[in-house]
Amino acid sequence: MYTFVDNVTEFEFNEFAGNHEKTHLLQSYQWAQVKSTYKPLYVGVKEDGKLIATALILIRSLPLGLKFAYIPRGPLIDFTNQELLKFFSDNLKKLAKANGCFMIRMDPGIAYKVYKVEEKDDSEETEYGQNVIDTLKSNGYIHRGLPLKMHDSFQPRFVAIVNLDDTTINNYQTRLKSSLRRIQKRGTKIESGTYQFLDEMSSMIKLTESRKNVSLRNRDYFKQLLDAYPETAEIYIAYLTPKKNIEVFTKEINSLTIEVDKIKDNSPKKAHRLNEQINSLKSLVEELEDVKDEEKTVIGSMLKIDFGHTVNLLYAGNDVKFSKFSPQEFIYDHIIKESIAKGYKYADMGGVEGSLDDGLTFFKAKFNPEIVEYIGEFDMPLSFKYKLFNFAWKMRLKLRNR
Repeated sequence: MYTFVDNVTEFEFNEFAGNHEKTHLLQSYQWAQVKSTYKPLYVGVKEDGKLIATALILIRSLPLGLKFAYIPRGPLIDFTNQELLKFFSDNLKKLAKANGCFMIRMDPGIAYKVYKVEEKDDSEETEYGQNVIDTLKSNGYIHRGLPLKMHDSFQPRFVAIVNLDDTTINNYQTRLKSSLRRIQKRGTKIESGTYQFLDEMSSMIKLTESRKNVSLRNRDYFKQLLDAYPETAEIYIAYLTPKKNIEVFTKEINSLTIEVDKIKDNSPKKAHRLNEQINSLKSLVEELEDVKDEEKTVIGSMLKIDFGHTVNLLYAGNDVKFSKFSPQEFIYDHIIKESIAKGYKYADMGGVEGSLDDGLTFFKAKFNPEIVEYIGEFDMPLSFKYKLFNFAWKMRLKLRNR
């Protein structure tokens, strides 16, 4: 016999959600602390006293007194169990109506397709994903389709996820592996921490916002994440020690120059290769010219949170003035290696555009992720106000996509 629970405790909730096959950070108990302007509801279904389904529901308030219930990357439930799904949906509708909501929107973390970037055109729908779509539609939910653009849904429908095991590093693109070897030689270093790196994190994000003409997040938001996940949230910074770096590069330039002078007449090809190395080192010194007297210069940052079996790489920024030191590649690689050692199964690199032809996709593809294409969003209308909201939402997307 099923029992609907509308106040699951934090321990019970995270114990179930953290171990669920389809677990996601956005279905952790603490996520509501990050979305502090929403009213959270922690619900679940028990059978014989044992939790068998959970959902973090966020009640969002809109202008004119409108409200709707949103379940990001959830619920965590066995969608093949028709009886359970109907019981959950019936109680969910009652709860949403009691909270004055005109609709429920859910975004199940169920894959519609899974493929490598280069295999997109040959990919096929997963049987389970299609079954869940059909099941939800038969239970009265409206499928909002399969949009390609990242901002056409509340959460990105296309996400790059790296499977973590003993083959992961070897499966990097060849160019990335070569680049990582160069980065280590160039002296890029990494530190990790929490609140002590908030300023560095926010400054790197501001540089990225300015460069890409986008709005991301600010220092207060990053602090919220650290507050909500004190045990698993970390900030990583990539940095240089310019004075020391320049000393090392200059010493190497001088050494190579002496060697070139010795062999240039007898080994012109080798001398040419050495001159290329010298020019490369000189370009690194030039890149450090503005910070040559500094002991430490931060050139990149990332904030990540672990939940369940997944490491979530949430926000990253870098200073393009130091692009030759490749801070982002170095940080991603560092966290991936660290996560493999800790036994995590996946590294969620976040959303990409469904066209898979943008710069963000090209960057993430270096790490050979799988593209997980989710089944999309589903709405359950509870009032005539749903049609008005849906019309306004479509107009908003139309204006944005002009």
